Amino acid sequence: THDRFMLDRLSTVVLGFDREQRGRLYADYRQWLAAQAEAPSQQPTPPATKKTGATPATKVAKLSYQQQRELSQIEDRIAEAEAAVTRLHESLAAAAARGDYKRLAAEGAELEAATAAVDALYRRWEALEALRSGKQA
Repeated sequence: THDRFMLDRLSTVVLGFDREQRGRLYADYRQWLAAQAEAPSQQPTPPATKKTGATPATKVAKLSYQQQRELSQIEDRIAEAEAAVTRLHESLAAAAARGDYKRLAAEGAELEAATAAVDALYRRWEALEALRSGKQA
């Protein structure tokens, strides 16, 4: 919070982070400030990495143009597919209310197919995002 007075008055414990991003519990904000002032001001040095002639074992794959285009359009496709599922649910409820069992069976099969299509779109979206971020799907 930005209100330090309120923080001191209301909180019983303050979780403060030091320069190494380690969290510690403090009694109040002033105690955290004192701990920050006492801490050495040097920045942590990153660990040295060995340089070898070998290439890394994992290679980050980039998305192809088609995959990028598919990823940019997939949210709209998912929204359309979910809207179709919603329409089918409403139509199915109306057919059930009318007692139209033949229509009910047909729309039930359509609903099942539409739901499977939505699930497939979500799986594809997840796979494309994993490729984009460099994680294995």
